[in-house]
Amino acid sequence: LQDFMATVLDQRSDEFQEIYFDRKDRRKLLAKTTHEHRKHWDSLNKAVENHPHLLEPQRESHCRQAVMWWTHHLAEERRTVLRARNVTVPMLPESPKLKCGHGKGEEEARACVGINEANSCDWCHSTQADHDAGKPGTSPPNALDPKFNGPDDGNPKGWDRKRRCDQDQHPRGGLC
Repeated sequence: LQDFMATVLDQRSDEFQEIYFDRKDRRKLLAKTTHEHRKHWDSLNKAVENHPHLLEPQRESHCRQAVMWWTHHLAEERRTVLRARNVTVPMLPESPKLKCGHGKGEEEARACVGINEANSCDWCHSTQADHDAGKPGTSPPNALDPKFNGPDDGNPKGWDRKRRCDQDQHPRGGLC
């Protein structure tokens, strides 16, 4: 799975990344190079070796992130080239997100931050109504955590948002 993600990173559109970075869009990559991503994954993999209960949350997080990168970081011509090479795109998990961690120390907590940060599709791909109804998988990570630039403004205008990322764009209501 990480090799697939590295393949996508190696083929990514620098133009898309520039747009995401300039607009402070959540789709921007957090690391600039494939090597930096591999170092991050090595750290996660070591934590998972020490805490095997993190394996499934990590795998599901990687699947979601891989699909997001395939969709939002590759130009169509790059996807066509990869399809011609019979590259298989992972499927999204069908169940709600798995809880990450059991409060077993600092290494586990750091790993869960990395897992949850990459597992944040719901910040942009859930409706306000689903979120307000408490539907599993539609709530973003804790917006008060300084690690995140939280998406929840409480919808003060009562907009019928089609996608939750509406409130993250500047100016408000811009393209997601």
